[in-house]
Amino acid sequence: IGGFILISDNKAVLGGQDGEAYNSTSTRAMGTPATREFRQVKTFAGEVGSVTVASSTAVYLTLWNATSTTDTGSSTIAVIATSTTGSLIFESAFGRGLIVERPAGFVGDYVITWR
Repeated sequence: IGGFILISDNKAVLGGQDGEAYNSTSTRAMGTPATREFRQVKTFAGEVGSVTVASSTAVYLTLWNATSTTDTGSSTIAVIATSTTGSLIFESAFGRGLIVERPAGFVGDYVITWR
């Protein structure tokens, strides 16, 4: 009687390999914010996966490839009309960091995924 045991380290991961899963953050604006707000979502390089917006206000949410709000080498990844409610798939790389600019007057929610 013979036999053997096969041991494997391979794992099934939905959406990619280990370490490639998306992270997410969400923000809910309460009332009507009087000023715009910047939020640093990720430092260093990464990839924007998607942005989901639920808002009735006609303003623009901006994603920046930047290390801070005063980063002189920053560039815009996307400008999203928040009155267009729904999910947008990006899969766009950024090399400096990810900052979200929520404009004055934004009332609603947004969810951003990145890795």
